[in-house]
Amino acid sequence: MLILGNKHRQGIKLEALTGGYSQAVTKATPELISDATRNYDLILCLDPVLYARHLYNINLPCVAICEVDELYKHRDIPDAFDYFIPIGPHTKESLLDIIAARGAKMLTGVDFERSKRTETSDPVVENIFLTGKAWEFLTHKVFEGEAGSSFLMAAGAVAIAVLAGRERRAGVLARSLQMGPASSLRVFGHPKYREHIPRNPLMKS
Repeated sequence: MLILGNKHRQGIKLEALTGGYSQAVTKATPELISDATRNYDLILCLDPVLYARHLYNINLPCVAICEVDELYKHRDIPDAFDYFIPIGPHTKESLLDIIAARGAKMLTGVDFERSKRTETSDPVVENIFLTGKAWEFLTHKVFEGEAGSSFLMAAGAVAIAVLAGRERRAGVLARSLQMGPASSLRVFGHPKYREHIPRNPLMKS
C-alpha cells in the first residue's frame, strides 16, 4: 500500500491500519505515482486536495481520507478516487476507532436496521461512501432499482472494511449479500430516493 500526503495523518494509527505493509510518502514525485502500479496494490491518500489531479489515470484502487467539505470545494476529488472515507474536522480519533464507532452501524447491515427501525426512518449511509470512478454509474443505476449496483456498493464497503483491518465485519457484510440485493441495498440508500431524481424526457414512461 502506498500512503500519500500528511494532511489528515493526525490521530490515524498507520501501523494498526496497514499491518506494516505500507510505505508512507509525505511528498510524492510524479515518477513514484506513475510507477505505483508496479510496486503497490492500493493507494491511500491523506491529502486528496493535493494529489487528486495526479491520480486520474492510475489503474489502482485509490482511497481518499478527507473532510466532506473538501468534496464540494474540490470537484476533482470524486473523479480521481474509487472510495472515500469521511472524517470530522480536526478529529483526534484514530481511523480504526471511527470505523468501529460509526462504520459499525453500516457494516452490520440488515441486523442493525432491523433492531433500530423504530428510532429513525432514514438509512445509515453517512459513514463510508463509494465515489469517484463509479460515481456516474451509481447515479444512473442504483436509483433505477438495478440489483447489480447494490452489489457493487456492498463490495466497496467490504473492501474498505478489509483495508481498515476489520475482517470480521467484512465477513458479516459479505454474508449479508446472500440475503439478496434488496436487503443489501437498504444498507446503502433508501429506495424512495429515486422519486427525487428527474426523469430523462427522452425515455419512455
